[in-house]
Amino acid sequence: MMGVARGGGAAAALVLTERVTTAHALLVKITAELNEPDLFQSGGRTAPCIGWHLWHIARWADVMQASLPEATPTLAERLGSRPQIWHARRLAAAWGLDPQSLGHREAGSQMEDESTLSMRFPGADALADYASDAFGAADDAVRALDGVALDEACEHFYGTQVGTTTVAYCVQFHAIHAYRHLGSIEALRGLLGMAGTATG
Repeated sequence: MMGVARGGGAAAALVLTERVTTAHALLVKITAELNEPDLFQSGGRTAPCIGWHLWHIARWADVMQASLPEATPTLAERLGSRPQIWHARRLAAAWGLDPQSLGHREAGSQMEDESTLSMRFPGADALADYASDAFGAADDAVRALDGVALDEACEHFYGTQVGTTTVAYCVQFHAIHAYRHLGSIEALRGLLGMAGTATG
């Protein structure tokens, strides 16, 4: 079993839920005030725009909320079927994007630099709507977790990781990933001459 992170009971479930929901709230907050030129301006040859980072984490939040019910029988019973919003709304087609260019699980991981830099979004409002809905769905899903559910074994459903682990590890992985990209957005805001921190 790879990198097991165990839940540790109700207190750990509350902490992990707070970490995930706070990351999502900060991502919405730090991007909401940006105009489209700032949101979609590249930071350099290997640095995708702020909008890409927001989309990327929203995609993984969407993957997570849809994957949790499939992870264990306990979560299947609690959460029921939860399709990805991205797929249910056929947003790749609606946004004029080629799913084959969007990396692992159409979520941005393993995308080529050229693909991230050339990716075109339909606009700030459409991106913000998707991110808000994906984060909201993920927040609802993680609020259903408790110590028992977190300690259950599951196949890793996040990113390019594979192997058997625990629900806690997968959700923790998402929280870490979200904060990494929040930091990237903060740095890009700084390059644009804005206050970088999401909590200031």
